[in-house]
Amino acid sequence: MFVCLFLLTTTFVVTATNSTIDDLRFNPTYNGGFNRKSCYIRTLGYLHDGTLARNSELFFRDGSGRVLSDDEDITLTLSGCRMLCGHHDWYLDIGPRLTTWLLPILLLISNVDLSPLDKRRFFAIIHLIGDPIDSIWSLVHKIDAWNQCYTIAKQYATTPGRRRKVIATVFAGFEEIKGPDMMSGYLHIVVDEAGLNHDAKYRHWELAAVELADSRSDEFLRTTLAVILYFYNVIASFVEAVGGSQSSPPGGRIGAAMFISWLVPVVLLSNSIGGFTSRRSASNILIRFAEHAGLLLDFPLRESIGRGRPTLKTEYFQSLGWSGAIYTFRTWKTGYLSGKAGWWKTPGMFCISTAPICIGMTASFVIIWYTLPVGLGCRHFWVVGVFTLYFVSVFLTWISYSKRFATGLYHWHLVLWKDALIGVTSLLMIFLSSSGLFNSCTCSSGYFYHGARAHVPLNADPFYQRKDKTIYPAVVAISLVLQLVVFGLIAWIWWNGLQLMRWSEKARAESWKNARGAIRSTHEHAVSKLSHQDLLGGTTKQGDRVWAVTV
Repeated sequence: MFVCLFLLTTTFVVTATNSTIDDLRFNPTYNGGFNRKSCYIRTLGYLHDGTLARNSELFFRDGSGRVLSDDEDITLTLSGCRMLCGHHDWYLDIGPRLTTWLLPILLLISNVDLSPLDKRRFFAIIHLIGDPIDSIWSLVHKIDAWNQCYTIAKQYATTPGRRRKVIATVFAGFEEIKGPDMMSGYLHIVVDEAGLNHDAKYRHWELAAVELADSRSDEFLRTTLAVILYFYNVIASFVEAVGGSQSSPPGGRIGAAMFISWLVPVVLLSNSIGGFTSRRSASNILIRFAEHAGLLLDFPLRESIGRGRPTLKTEYFQSLGWSGAIYTFRTWKTGYLSGKAGWWKTPGMFCISTAPICIGMTASFVIIWYTLPVGLGCRHFWVVGVFTLYFVSVFLTWISYSKRFATGLYHWHLVLWKDALIGVTSLLMIFLSSSGLFNSCTCSSGYFYHGARAHVPLNADPFYQRKDKTIYPAVVAISLVLQLVVFGLIAWIWWNGLQLMRWSEKARAESWKNARGAIRSTHEHAVSKLSHQDLLGGTTKQGDRVWAVTV
């Protein structure tokens, strides 16, 4: 009996020793870079040629203790992955991965409507990337100002129609050139001085309104096409029938593309608002209008205050970059044309401005959550980090604008440096993540979520094929629809302001014909009272007046 026990014990020890020897001798450490598919093929070869035992400690055990070493379900422990799969390495297919989000972001950014300034207008792109919440908030504040112009115009045109739109459009023109100095009281002064009751005076209002509408850019159709191409590019990433076979699973790539989906409502909104074709367009039109109305229209120097810096006085046209011409940068967002606002207005505008960012972050977070292994992963840190930076950025933009700290040009430069830092950091994190920053055993094991039970599934194709047909398209569709809903909600709330400068060609042609016809008739009547000598010499006051109108 003792002999039998001895033999059994010896057999057990030898077996255990052999298993340990197998793990140490026949599982050499792989010193190359981590590649899930290559590691799967290599590990599968070890199992088939007997180099690696199916019950090796390198394989992960599920909750019931089953060893996950079947050919179709090979899952390694974190230590096993480090031994068999190697160290961190960059992706081999960086190009296709970047294409999923880099081309769409370039396409959408190129369709953002920019102010007609010189090269300084591209600073708006820096501000957009570094502070998207403030940029969206500023756009909403712009159409809210136009919406208030329309509301004030109701006092002088009680019934909806072209007359009310004419008055509101001229009001919006003055809001354009006055910027932060604009108050509703100034508009009432314009009406009192220019007059509205006399037809001849109203025609100058109509002509000014038509010229303002004619001077606006309208690239909404082109922008809609760019948004459709963005949708197509994202869908092609996980629908093989649309985009063909992919070089790698789409989870992380789609997550990055959805994170920047907040650009969709931004480009739609900016192109719905449009912009003037020249930074002097509105000024020239309103100068002519003021001359006919007998108004004094001046362009005072803009003041900039910086703590510990000398006060600057900037010429009007040189200050447009930070005083209203760039619609995505309006430092007076908590001020309103009417001088007052309901308790809900500022919080409401802020919340609707953060909605696209929150939608994009949520979609990205959910998609990355459903990558192998399911749960919190390394990529979530850049998603949450960049999302947090966006809120920090808008807070810094808002809190730094103060006469005790910085205003005007000083504040604009401070914001640009801040936005450049945050924007470059954000894009760099997305770029590095898409290039393989988190391509390692640790990040592929869900270590920060699973802890001691961190594991690395090697055969990822069946998992991603299922998600490509379920989770991913559902999340993408919901996210993109919600981004369009945000744009639609803004358009619905501020519809009168959004369409104020968007005149149909028929309406512009009719108003131009009416205004020019009435002014020409008045001009001919005035000319008939002048002598030939007065017309040639232009010596009389009336003659000078006629010359100003005709030019």
